[in-house]
Amino acid sequence: MSISASKLGALYDYLDSGNYKAGLKLANNLLEKNSKSNLVKSLKAYALERTGKTDEAHEICDEILSHHPLDEDCLHPLKLVLRNLHRLQDITRIYEAAHAAHPNDEGTAIDLFASYVRDGNLIKQQQLAMKLLKLSGGKERYQWWVILSIMLQACNALPPHVVPTNHAASPSSASSPGAGAMDPGKLLQLAESMASRLAARSGNLESLEGLLVYLDLLLARGQPREALALVTGPVGGGVLRLAEERALLHADLAAACGEMREAADVLRAQLAANPEDWAALTGYLDCLLPGSATAAGPTSSSTNSQQQQQQQQQPGMLTRPCASSSLLWFTGGLAARMHAGSIGASSQQQLPDGHHKVAPSRRQRAEDIEAALTEAHSTIEGMLSAVGAQQQPQHQDKGRQVTMRGPHLAKVELAWRVANLSASTDPLVASSKWQLLAEAILGYMQFAGQMYSCSADLRPYLPHVAGSARTWLLQQLQEVAGFPTAGQGASTNQLLAGTETALRKRISALQVMEGLGSPVFGSEAQAVQHAMQLMQLYVDAQHFYKGLDERERAPADELPPLAASALVSAAIMAPSDAAATGHLLHALLMLEAAAATRKWSAPIRLALVALHTLLASPGGAKANMDFLRIKHVQLDTLGGHFLLPALRAYPLEPPKAAAAAAGGAASGGGSEPKRPSSKLLAKTCAFFSDHRKDAGETLFTAYSSGTYSKVLEFSAFKERLEASHTHLLARAETVLDSLQVPLASIPQPTAAAVCAQVADTWDALGFKDAARATRPAGAAQQSTLQECPLTLPIPSLQHTRFDEDLSTRPVWYPPLVAPVHLAPVCWWEQRNMEGGLQGSGLGWWAATASAEAEDPQAVAWRQGSHAAACARLHLPQLLTASLLCLAHAHEAPASATPTQHLARARAAAVAMARGSLPSSGGEASSQQQQHQQQELEQCLEQWGGVESGPDWAYLPCSQQLQRLEVVLGAAMVAACEATLNANAPMDPDAAQPSPVLQARIELVQAAMLAACSKLCAMLAPQPQSNGATAEAGPAAGSNGVMVLPGAPLAATAALVHGCLAWLPVFLQAWSDSVLHLQGRMKKSKTSAQGIEACSTALSAALSQLSQAHQQARQQLEGSLHSVLQWQQGQLQSLLEKYVGGDAQQLWAWQHSQAFDARCVLKAMAQEQGALLQGLTDMCSRGKKAAKK
Repeated sequence: MSISASKLGALYDYLDSGNYKAGLKLANNLLEKNSKSNLVKSLKAYALERTGKTDEAHEICDEILSHHPLDEDCLHPLKLVLRNLHRLQDITRIYEAAHAAHPNDEGTAIDLFASYVRDGNLIKQQQLAMKLLKLSGGKERYQWWVILSIMLQACNALPPHVVPTNHAASPSSASSPGAGAMDPGKLLQLAESMASRLAARSGNLESLEGLLVYLDLLLARGQPREALALVTGPVGGGVLRLAEERALLHADLAAACGEMREAADVLRAQLAANPEDWAALTGYLDCLLPGSATAAGPTSSSTNSQQQQQQQQQPGMLTRPCASSSLLWFTGGLAARMHAGSIGASSQQQLPDGHHKVAPSRRQRAEDIEAALTEAHSTIEGMLSAVGAQQQPQHQDKGRQVTMRGPHLAKVELAWRVANLSASTDPLVASSKWQLLAEAILGYMQFAGQMYSCSADLRPYLPHVAGSARTWLLQQLQEVAGFPTAGQGASTNQLLAGTETALRKRISALQVMEGLGSPVFGSEAQAVQHAMQLMQLYVDAQHFYKGLDERERAPADELPPLAASALVSAAIMAPSDAAATGHLLHALLMLEAAAATRKWSAPIRLALVALHTLLASPGGAKANMDFLRIKHVQLDTLGGHFLLPALRAYPLEPPKAAAAAAGGAASGGGSEPKRPSSKLLAKTCAFFSDHRKDAGETLFTAYSSGTYSKVLEFSAFKERLEASHTHLLARAETVLDSLQVPLASIPQPTAAAVCAQVADTWDALGFKDAARATRPAGAAQQSTLQECPLTLPIPSLQHTRFDEDLSTRPVWYPPLVAPVHLAPVCWWEQRNMEGGLQGSGLGWWAATASAEAEDPQAVAWRQGSHAAACARLHLPQLLTASLLCLAHAHEAPASATPTQHLARARAAAVAMARGSLPSSGGEASSQQQQHQQQELEQCLEQWGGVESGPDWAYLPCSQQLQRLEVVLGAAMVAACEATLNANAPMDPDAAQPSPVLQARIELVQAAMLAACSKLCAMLAPQPQSNGATAEAGPAAGSNGVMVLPGAPLAATAALVHGCLAWLPVFLQAWSDSVLHLQGRMKKSKTSAQGIEACSTALSAALSQLSQAHQQARQQLEGSLHSVLQWQQGQLQSLLEKYVGGDAQQLWAWQHSQAFDARCVLKAMAQEQGALLQGLTDMCSRGKKAAKK
């Protein structure tokens, strides 16, 4: 029975409008009359998937697939459902069947090609594109599809992107293609020959995109002269309609051929026509002064220079000295990937045939540089004359005149390059050249100081100004700023805004001074005074804000962040954490007051996120980040390093009712409210998962629309996201966050619940092997374990991409080498170290793309961050493998299952100790297990054995907590091994208790005692120092501060929700295993002295570890309870005391109803109270479980 078109149309209308419930109801009605309609079933499955009923959607899809549908009307909605359900292989199968049924149908073949694109099956893509080429009679678009499929195969055959590290990669890993991959050189030759035949056949190409791909192929094969001939010939003339595009490509390719003079002439003509073309200018200077942009300057490292020399000496490598055309060196292109890092690196240019030009003499080199400088100065003066930029821009009341700043900034660029060359050739002359750079910066300030972009334009050059040049520049900027130096009083005129132009120049000067590391304060009082003066200037500038939209940038928006930097400088100099907390609270209240009317200011909001994180206010951090509306790729670039530390360091408990029901939802089936951290992690993981699902659609859209260069770009972007460090971090924290559900259950979590929770989360995150190994089923469990790798599939450090935009972090909030949940702890520890933090100046993270820079500090940050994420990801494997090993210990030696679990636990413990291990499949051999044991013992010996246990007290708290997890993991492995040996000894009478177990238990005791003692000392209220003034720390009362620093709360949360939360689960599993052993000994009615001795030793070790755990919980519970009572009793009095005094000038000007200092402080104190109460409850529950 057929279905009427009107009813189908109504069903489509419901689904298109998002009314899925009505659509589902109509689909059910239609299926009652026509139960065999695959079209209606597919539409019903679509409605079910959109309403979250994925299990039912899966069932209907399976039913439809069993009938092998071929109707396009049915296939299209079915494809949408399967894609959303991540069943891409099923989409491919249905279109393969459709293509087999209609092999000459071009539309069906295109649909199948799209399926292969989604799957990433490049070989089948190429084969099907060849069929389409024949079916269509030789359409050019299909020929490009073939070429691109081959190019992507060549990309896959190349080694992955390698991020610089301190350890050189082995030659084999750095240069050899993947196993089984065709040689990329042959693939490129095949693709290039097809492109050349295509161009020769018609004498032209249909689009610019085809030309760009062809040029990329030629450059990837080291044929820049052929590429230059293509651009300057009839093919380039027919495709490149804009003279500017053709000129830039011409110059770039001429420079790639080593024809610097030709490239410079082309770019000079381009600059005469368009003086504002910054890409043309930098390319022009690259050609005139090769190597000037990368020569060794005052901040360059010897490592960089050595790497550049190595790149210069590699024969046959195409040098890219001119970076003017983004058309040519586009992201993801083969040329950019194969020759990355060789941009302008050498003054000795390489020719395409691999032979070098004869190096000129030193005298000739100096004469060439002098002539080039004369020409560059002449060109820049010509640019200035062309734009008529000798006069200052005229500002009007309504709007501003558009001013070309490129020619003026060109003077700064040239001065920097000259100083770079001088530093690499004659350091004695370099000091005068750096002075010229300082003068050029001042000249640009005088011209463009009133522009919002002034300080951002100058920011890349500031780290290079040092010594006497820096001192001179600061003196000149001080006059431009018209602001008192640190420690001096301000006149009335100095704190008046004046005209908008004058105000903007002063602010730009202050920003540049901060970038140079000024002002340097001699005391806390000076820093506080400077912040107050800045805010007085901000208040006087409020009349400029009248009539401005909230989202529009205002003239004085930079002043509150500058004032906050001064207050944080005071906090860094403070004698105690209590006094430092007062300064940070001042900065927070001041920025909250500014944010009340400047809601969308990103610098203010990000600074507030950082301050709320340092002051243990995760709710405040989230509220401020929510204003920025970060989404999609910003979750990768911002969310992971800004918001995630706040939410993971201070885990807020869900409502008590939900927590009480958590016992029944241990396997993830509950519907209790999610924590903020859970929501952020789910959102972040969903972004990466959705992109992996949708990347194929984006790629096919680029294919079908003819934007061929985007195919390569989107493919590279997909590759980058799959190797993202934020993705690795989010997956690690997701597993640990999900563990808090069973670990917080009442009265006590079970080993089965913990393993089930971890397995479910791993399965959802794509760690299928780890999930199968955590819950093996039936008789196949041994083979299942043997097939699973011992460690998780984690990208190595060299192949991990660090996409974090670190330049958005304030100068006082550096990216620290620490696990994400201990980031606030490490900041406070750095504060207590001399020179650990800075309140002004530009750190290594201020540069664009600094996360993947070659700076030694950036390398150390990447190594530490990757190791910390790997350790966090392996922690659940250590716990679950240990629990499963103890659960199956009684099966030894008849079954290899407990041995396999022990191998997984040991591998996880070593991975936590060393950061990461390569994944190895199958059962570990005895030699591998012995090597892992030696690795773990070596790490523990480096930290000190039992004899040096008291040294734990001298470690920073963050290191104590990280090492405690490792030594506790090592003790768990030793306990599992000793239990297995007692259950299956080779000689029952000769069995010996494990000395390793006793040593590790004692090491755990020492580490746990030291960590708890330090935490209790940190939680104790700090008395105010005698010399502290009201300005230095008005938040400090007689016994301490109203709001605790973030360090004690974050560190306590890390211990309570970490080791102390999951240790009872292990103790219970170990106790059950020991009791089972003792029961079996009684039943056997045989007496073996060795087994009895082992059993006694196991019981003693178990009791010793249990006592250490119970003592730690009791100690922490007492401290937390005292702090909680003190805070609740002193809240109102300290609140009234804090909002008074001179410090309120920082925020008292704000009369908006959206801001109330008392409300902000009270909310923070209440949030900390909730955190303290949650930690106290966790300690109390754990103590009861330990007693039981």
